[in-house]
Amino acid sequence: MTNPYRTLFTAPGSKGFALAGLLARLPLPMTGIGIITMLAQLRGSYALAGAVSAAFVLTYALLSPQISLLVDRLGQGRVACDHCHQRHRLVAPACQRMVANP
Repeated sequence: MTNPYRTLFTAPGSKGFALAGLLARLPLPMTGIGIITMLAQLRGSYALAGAVSAAFVLTYALLSPQISLLVDRLGQGRVACDHCHQRHRLVAPACQRMVANP
């Protein structure tokens, strides 16, 4: 019996697609832990840190299907660039405010 992954990865472009998906998902598991660590350190409240982390997880769970729909309609390259730009535009100022006003 042959390995099913061998036949899967023989398709053209499948290795690059799988590698891009792996790299894109690497930071996600650490985001919740990072939020909790940062807020607990800056604000001294694990309750606030847990609430913000839970809000992030719920938002991510609600928005992921819509982002996937956009990828199907517009293409991975266009959505990835727009998504990264929007994330930086929204998250960076919030982090700067938290660090500046502990």
